[in-house]
Amino acid sequence: SEGQLAAKLSVPPEQQGHLDLVDLSKALAKLPPDQREALILVGAEGFSYEDAANISGCAVGTVKSRVNRARSRLNELMTTVPGEQPRAATSENPDAPPRPRPRAVRAV
Repeated sequence: SEGQLAAKLSVPPEQQGHLDLVDLSKALAKLPPDQREALILVGAEGFSYEDAANISGCAVGTVKSRVNRARSRLNELMTTVPGEQPRAATSENPDAPPRPRPRAVRAV
């Protein structure tokens, strides 16, 4: 019947993509403005670090640092369950990567 055929041809709405975009927008809004700007220039707009530095009026290393911090924070915000604090690398969190150990400094 036509109803069965129509049911096979219809596609459920793709709402997950919209929800992901809303979550991303909220997370981006929580970033410091300088980190958000650097991340958008490099990650979304496709500018090189050099061009982003010229646009932002800062050093290339500063842009790289801001992008790195923004990506880390964004990842933290996007993977944390609402109402739950981000988990740090502790003995309570066995899945966390080990913390780097300080290196011994040899006297000359």
